[in-house]
Amino acid sequence: HFEDANNYVRGTVPIKQMEEARIQGTVVVKLNFINKRSFFKTFNTKIFYNEVRNTFKNTDHRFLYVIEEDENIEVDEVIDVELNEVLVSGMSRDKNTKTYTKRVLLGEIENEKGEVIKEYGDVSAEYTIHSNSLSSSAILMIARKNYGSDAPQFKKVIPSTYTWTQEWARFNGDERALTEQQIEMAERSAPAIPNPLFMMEQVTAPLIRDCSTFLWSQYDYLR
Repeated sequence: HFEDANNYVRGTVPIKQMEEARIQGTVVVKLNFINKRSFFKTFNTKIFYNEVRNTFKNTDHRFLYVIEEDENIEVDEVIDVELNEVLVSGMSRDKNTKTYTKRVLLGEIENEKGEVIKEYGDVSAEYTIHSNSLSSSAILMIARKNYGSDAPQFKKVIPSTYTWTQEWARFNGDERALTEQQIEMAERSAPAIPNPLFMMEQVTAPLIRDCSTFLWSQYDYLR
């Protein structure tokens, strides 16, 4: 309303008064991270939670202020965020074998008349595609409540999954029966299995963005 008034008559509401009104209308929110235990001893949940906070703070909501952990400011609302049920599955291995046959030029011979005759024949190769897959999953739990209240205004569960898959191939027989892409796959080495830390980083990365996007939507009225 003050902005609208200044659009009609510039300077109707002084800048200082507008800033005071903005401060009084600002909702102060604290992110409360619970269950800060480490998963697989190598995944630092504190770094994850800090990234959630920093991403959520990077907002254009003029009437929303997210405090730092060490800030001594009276808050209006608290949001509990918990990273829960982080799992890495066992390795899944699969293979699929097919036989490919192709008619190719075997060579050329010269007949009694001196004519060159091309000889064609079938060649084949037994081709096996190997596939390794590893999956990870995580759940982020969010609860928003007024400061000093135990009853949350809402709860939200955000799941995330990540699947690592690598394929390579081997064959027996004549490579002329295969395509260039099949030969390229057969030249690959068997992949190294990723460690749990890599799987944790991949599955939790989307949760940082998804959590902030969801929370921003809850405070759209404070833009």
